Amino acid sequence: MLQKDLACAAGMSQAQVSVRLRRTGPSIPIDQVVRMCGALGLDVSSVFNQAEQRARTSCPTTGVIEPDEDEQTRAVGRRIAASLWVGCDDPDFIVLAIDQNMFRDDNRFWTPNRKQLALMWALHDLAYTIGRRYPIRDPFILKPVIEPSEIVP
Repeated sequence: MLQKDLACAAGMSQAQVSVRLRRTGPSIPIDQVVRMCGALGLDVSSVFNQAEQRARTSCPTTGVIEPDEDEQTRAVGRRIAASLWVGCDDPDFIVLAIDQNMFRDDNRFWTPNRKQLALMWALHDLAYTIGRRYPIRDPFILKPVIEPSEIVP
């Protein structure tokens, strides 16, 4: 079923359904769960029982759901890109934005490699956004710090 069809059948907007179906979206109000289940022909109690069972088996030893590495690194990268976009005219703000976005409490998950991946996603998203907004391919405005041949391989 398409999101727009589910939205119509559940008496919701397509945007509400889209947000509710995101993996990392906000909690779904019970009335919306009931309406979506009804629109899909699902039994609400069965849906909750299955969700509870999945949650218990996601990490049987601790009961904690392990975060999705790709999803987490991309989300942090997108936040960094958005911060850089907003403060791109202030070098001090850029440093602060990167520092603040890269500080993570859970150092077991946020290894140096995952932080590097988040920064790579930030560069990816920022470059894509700039390219979409300014499609003219002018030469890069900053001169190289050192010549490419002098950069240590």
